[in-house]
Amino acid sequence: MSLDEELSKENLRKYSNACLDLAMNIPEQHSKKPFDTIVIPSRGAVPFFLGTIYALEKLQKQYGDDYKAFFDNLAIQSTLSSLMPKGVEISRNPRDKDIRVLLIPFTADLNLKGFDKTLTDKDETEYTTRTRKYWANVTAAFFKSPEERNKDPYFKSFTDVVLDKVENRPELAELYGGFPKINKFAMIDTVISGRASNEILREFDSLSEWEGNENLKPFAFLIIDKDGRALESKVHRHYLNYLNMKEANNLVKRYKIPNIVSEDKGPSLLGVAATLYPSIMRESLKNIRIVQEGLEKEFFVGAGSWHISTGNEEEHLKTFQRFMNVIYRGIDFGYNQMLEEEDTDKTQMHLNNFLNSRIELIDHMTYNKSSSCDRFNKTTFYKLRDLVSQNSYTAHSGVDHVVLDEKVTADVISRLVNLPKVYRRFMPKAK
Repeated sequence: MSLDEELSKENLRKYSNACLDLAMNIPEQHSKKPFDTIVIPSRGAVPFFLGTIYALEKLQKQYGDDYKAFFDNLAIQSTLSSLMPKGVEISRNPRDKDIRVLLIPFTADLNLKGFDKTLTDKDETEYTTRTRKYWANVTAAFFKSPEERNKDPYFKSFTDVVLDKVENRPELAELYGGFPKINKFAMIDTVISGRASNEILREFDSLSEWEGNENLKPFAFLIIDKDGRALESKVHRHYLNYLNMKEANNLVKRYKIPNIVSEDKGPSLLGVAATLYPSIMRESLKNIRIVQEGLEKEFFVGAGSWHISTGNEEEHLKTFQRFMNVIYRGIDFGYNQMLEEEDTDKTQMHLNNFLNSRIELIDHMTYNKSSSCDRFNKTTFYKLRDLVSQNSYTAHSGVDHVVLDEKVTADVISRLVNLPKVYRRFMPKAK
């Protein structure tokens, strides 16, 4: 499919309209059943969130009331600052606001067979499921106070081990450590086949039962690819049935669009690069366990993280900014139509701005070939150049797999074993 077809006027208009719909629905849902945190669990949800913020800023000026109250009480993590739409003033300090945005890198687009040739498709599938369970447990740690959270092995494995020790990003680890306690949350996510959303939401169902806390079940705003055709197909029907049940219980709202054009395109159309560490995943599964409530369980670490484009990687960030500019211009046009203004010149101006920005994006991407995910992403390389080895590679979905050598991997496992309630599989330790 050519760029002109994939980035068609219809696809981009519907993408923009979904952001506008989210901006209207999220404050409405909050007024019915308040939540204090919006979790972004996938790279694909990041552009939709940014478009939602842009649209919400327009709505709160026009309509006030719930929109203004919601917008004024919203704060993002400062790591998102470089991606925010220009001119939109929003707090970067989650501790100062009642509604916060939290990035949790649930990325589980694995290609571990590129690391270990002995793995089968079934192994790959099981690793993917375990990765999503791991991140659900990391998210659940935020239901604890920062003091208690810093004793949680899932949380510590992400912040102290992956972010701090492996990636040398102690400032980011500290930001997560100080994030306010979650009491009730919502999430924005994208859906292709439905498998990922099913596994994530089902894991929160299980955690809710385990912890005896209904608030661990989020309200999910789900953007559905291919107008739901893949989700509604016979092979994925069981995923659809689960989402239907969730929707009947007022825990899901869906938005169908023809094509999530940014899905699996890497930082050029997502603003975010994802990194996974296959050797840590494999060795954690083989060698370490955890004791919870007196029960021994595997302690699989879905080792990964996100890297936000900040300007050091000009090619990716410039492309992403051009892409988001198309979405913002589409929101302008859709917003103007929603107001039913009779000023045809103004309507035509918004339409021309949208069409022109689309052409500029396609020309830019054609010239720079910036939709390609076939090479190790520069975004990750700049952050991790000391760790990159000849065996590092990028999966089809644009996710960078960084293969650590045996010595570094062994050191990471040793650090994991020192976390509370964690021990080596064959050498149990009393904690």
